Amino acid sequence: MSGFGIPSEISALQSVQAQRDAATARNRTRAAQERRRSESEEDERFRVEDTTEIALVRKLEEESEGDDERSRRRRDREHADRRDRESAAGPPEGGHIDLTA
Repeated sequence: MSGFGIPSEISALQSVQAQRDAATARNRTRAAQERRRSESEEDERFRVEDTTEIALVRKLEEESEGDDERSRRRRDREHADRRDRESAAGPPEGGHIDLTA
């Protein structure tokens, strides 16, 4: 027995129990921090992936608009070339009608 009337085994058990409680509290704190960290990493990953998808969509839209513009220019150029060829060739043979009469 100790000097104050409390057996030494009880003191040792109380010390062990206090250490267990402290370790459990530390583990809970670490687990909560890990959970928060993994959630923030996941949010960040989704945020980055979302912006990547948005950038891809915007790029596709810009390419589409560029393709539409190029197609329109090509059609206009072909139409102008055809008109120039037709005017340089003169009126079609046998199909000319004189409306000045």
